[in-house]
Parts: sequence; structure tokens; C-alpha cells
Amino acid sequence: MIIDYFKNHQLYENNLKLLKEAFSFIKEVQDKPAGRYVKGDMLAMVQTGTTRSAQEVKLEAHKKHIDVQYVVSGEEVMEWENVSNLQTEIPYDPEKDIVFFEGSGVQIPIKEGMFYLVFPQDAHKPCTHIKTETSYKKVVLKIKAE
Repeated sequence: MIIDYFKNHQLYENNLKLLKEAFSFIKEVQDKPAGRYVKGDMLAMVQTGTTRSAQEVKLEAHKKHIDVQYVVSGEEVMEWENVSNLQTEIPYDPEKDIVFFEGSGVQIPIKEGMFYLVFPQDAHKPCTHIKTETSYKKVVLKIKAE
């Protein structure tokens, strides 16, 4: 699932050709234990954990990478907003490729078997819940943004 304003559709044109390789890599690692796995320029992080309340997590974005986030088991709520509508809370860290924002966004339930793509203009708050903590396993795949 890609979520964005239509005015930004041209941002995806160069990056979508990488998705076939990305989905193939996710299939390779989804049954592996938690850890980091590398293939070419892609980094897959298999993660397990328990969701947190949205108040415990900040909206984040990445300038150099696109995230493909796939929920293998369990579920989460992902919060999204375009970075142009937010104020920076913690400045961009180029070594970690992350910036944190104040504010909130639209809450979207992501159920087992679903995925979403997060581009550099997408602030996102993954691994949260609305009412009850939930255990999850997911793959977060990092692809270099073009």
C-alpha cells in the first residue's frame, strides 16, 4: 500500500522498478529469525516485538531510503503524514538516516500479511496499537531511494 497526495505521484516512477527484487528478498527472509540480512543494496531487518501506544513513538522519516514494511504475523497500527505538514522535533541524523517530527497523522491498521511502502516524504510511526498490545513479526526492507 502506498499512501501519499496525488501531486507527488512522480516521486515513485524511478523507484517502482526495484519492487520485484524487494518482494523476492522479503520472501527469502520472512521465515528467518530476527536479525539483519543483506542482498545487494537492500537491507532486510526481521523484527519481533510488541506494539506500543502511539504516544510512546515519534513520527520518523528517512531521506536516503524507502521502507517496505511487511507484517508477517500479528498486526500493528501505522501512523502516516507527509513531512511537509510537520515540524521537525529531532533534526536529521545522516549516519542513521532518520529525522523525527512533532505531531500526529492518520492511523492505518496493518493486518497480518499486509505491507506498506514509505518514501522519503512520508513520516511514519510504525509498530503501534490503538487499544491493546499485540505481538508481531515483520520484515522492514530498506531500499536506496533514487
